[in-house]
Amino acid sequence: MLKGKATLIKELTSTTMYLYNSSASFLYRVEPPLEGNDHVVVSCVHIRYLREAHIFGSDEEGIVYTFCELPGSYSGDTDPIKALNRAGYEVEVVES
Repeated sequence: MLKGKATLIKELTSTTMYLYNSSASFLYRVEPPLEGNDHVVVSCVHIRYLREAHIFGSDEEGIVYTFCELPGSYSGDTDPIKALNRAGYEVEVVES
């Protein structure tokens, strides 16, 4: 059962994500907070045969606090929505 909502803030650029080796990274606001984090980055990695989606706690700009994976992170695919669903969040799409 989903316990909260996640709202996409923005896709992070390679400049913002200079420490990552990822296909795509996204900044979300989550309510209620995930292990004390009200913002998270979902980093979707696809390198050769490796496919993973990692959730990390971050600030409102997408700067990651620590590279400890949060609940919902998984291997086998690169779907940020699936990672957030696994963490208990429904992803809200905001029309711009």
